[in-house]
Amino acid sequence: MTQPGSYPNFFSLEPAIDRRPLTVGPETSVAEAIAIMAKAQSSCAAPSLRLPYNVALKGQARASTLYLVEDSRLVGLFGEPQALNAIASGQDLTKASVAAAAVAPARTLDPAQLPDTFTTLDLLRQHHLQPLPVVNGQGHLSGAVTLETLRAALQIDPLLKKLPLSAALLSNVVYASPEVSALDLARQMALGGHSCAVLSAPEAADVAGLVLAQDILQLLRLELNLETLSARDIMRTHLPSFAPTESALVAYWEMQQHQAQQGFVVDESNHLMGLATLTSCLATLDITEMRAAEALVQQSIEAFAEESVRSPAAIAAPPLAGSLADPPVTVETLQEQLESSRLLA
Repeated sequence: MTQPGSYPNFFSLEPAIDRRPLTVGPETSVAEAIAIMAKAQSSCAAPSLRLPYNVALKGQARASTLYLVEDSRLVGLFGEPQALNAIASGQDLTKASVAAAAVAPARTLDPAQLPDTFTTLDLLRQHHLQPLPVVNGQGHLSGAVTLETLRAALQIDPLLKKLPLSAALLSNVVYASPEVSALDLARQMALGGHSCAVLSAPEAADVAGLVLAQDILQLLRLELNLETLSARDIMRTHLPSFAPTESALVAYWEMQQHQAQQGFVVDESNHLMGLATLTSCLATLDITEMRAAEALVQQSIEAFAEESVRSPAAIAAPPLAGSLADPPVTVETLQEQLESSRLLA
């Protein structure tokens, strides 16, 4: 049974830290680095796994960045933007060193002085959502925080319930023709630092499909020719579409049912207004409002748990012979019960 005072601190950054980031040595080639990322993306994107969205988010985040470690010290980051830049350059990726293509982290987090979740979100925004490695004074990497790991840890669903999708659109998107080659599309994405491309016919407002940076990396892993394949050949179709007035929370639930992390936002004429993702709300929501919403959830969980401890009904009676005892009341169980009653109200 849950004891008073044993409640988790929702403001703690610890649940948002990925303690198993992918690491490589600086001598690794760019081709090998891309293959590692693409393989990791494939393993966490398999529809048959039916992963919970928070697990899928963390897996996708882990697969999108490699951390260069030399003599146990972090020396650089190699993510999807650096991979696209290397592809766009036209160089032989089997001979190019990942160390030459990597970038230094814009900011690191000291494990002895971790900020709370919302201070960290502010840091991510300041540094253009680049991952924040957790590195001690000796330069040793012990984890990383990304927008995806933060989203999986935050308890802000009551706030998302009231948020229209029009206020949670992704800004880092490039628009392209579905007839361009995959290589040209990679160049367009690299030029603007875009992580995805929305495809539509010239002078047409209707959407044809979507291509993510990870889709292009998969082509290289399979040793396919990016010059002969068109964007249409690799685009994702049949993504869910939503009205701009739809609740962000409802849209996110529907995306999860489709095993998707993106959805199109369209007007009454089915013309594209923008793209929403499971994390795009974190780039637009007011941090003060999110902090207040999370505090309210924590206060409610604590009050709910304390009431269950005081209530005689919360104390399990001895089970009858041959029957199964009720499972013990946990903070997680109480949280699920409270959230369900609040969100479905």
